[in-house]
Amino acid sequence: MKFSRVKTFLAKHERRLSFGALATGFIVDSLTLTRIDQWLDNLILITYLLLAGGSISLLHYLKTNSKIRVFLPYVLQYAFGGLFSGFVIFYSRSGALIQSWPFLIILLFLLIGNEKFKERYEKYVFRMSMYFIALFSFFIFFIPVIVGKMGASIFILSGVVSLIAIALLIQFIERSKKSQAENKRRQISLSVISIYILFNILYFTNVIPPIPLSLKDIEIYNKIERVDNQYITYKENLPWYRFDKTNTVFVEKGDYIYAYSAIFAPTKIRQQISHVWSYKNEGEWEERNKVVFPIIGGRDGGYRGYTLKGQLEEGKWRVDVRTERGQLIGRKTFKVEYVEELGGQVVEVK
Repeated sequence: MKFSRVKTFLAKHERRLSFGALATGFIVDSLTLTRIDQWLDNLILITYLLLAGGSISLLHYLKTNSKIRVFLPYVLQYAFGGLFSGFVIFYSRSGALIQSWPFLIILLFLLIGNEKFKERYEKYVFRMSMYFIALFSFFIFFIPVIVGKMGASIFILSGVVSLIAIALLIQFIERSKKSQAENKRRQISLSVISIYILFNILYFTNVIPPIPLSLKDIEIYNKIERVDNQYITYKENLPWYRFDKTNTVFVEKGDYIYAYSAIFAPTKIRQQISHVWSYKNEGEWEERNKVVFPIIGGRDGGYRGYTLKGQLEEGKWRVDVRTERGQLIGRKTFKVEYVEELGGQVVEVK
């Protein structure tokens, strides 16, 4: 009698419970997932993966009239909600929205859509496909954190590890209850291969953000000085009513301007990044300068560095911060305007 009441309550309040769990989970993840290379953060995501994998196995193994099986779609919904909220948080911190928005929209769709996926989790092929997406999304940044390297070969390794993991789960399920699982093997294989190909297309077209790197700060200054381990920046102090000029850099003829960036990377990672200076000439962006320099991971506020550019033309400029492969970590667009003499300077210590 008690079980029937619980079942009725879940059915009656399913939408409210799902939305509440989604919102609460996202808020908790936003507060607890702080650094992509922290073991606690990754342990949380690994726990979600194990919980999802265990639920998938039990859903296939237990009979439909099992009392435990009634709750498993909710458990699976919770685990996937935790995973995709974590992925949205980490991936959105890495890369620029202007290049990575298609991948982020996919993750958001899976996160928000998870609220309505409970019935679909009853379908073996669907839940295995979702699990492979979660595995691949996790290993894309977890493998670089472990090995301390990034690049195409590491991404390929992440994909191979994901394929091995899903293959092991499929084999385990088929041994538990062959009669149903083997009939779906072809559909699962096609789905997994399709997802694998899609991820590779998104990566090699630079749509997937350059995770685990993330941009902490980017700004344009009139001058930067390095004193010991501090960067002292100077920029013209505009009065509050000049809000229309917040993205304008005022320059005296013959002076340089400086592009400052701070990029977070996990402790073990050493990576070459570049500042790409471009000028908008007759509606088209023209690359005018590219400066490559190394960054070293581990600092909470990001590895700091700057480049400078002289012989500037008035008009629109931008500085892209990119990886060796051309993945866009961040971008700053601004306007250069000449003045006879700079006014008062705002001084900041970075």
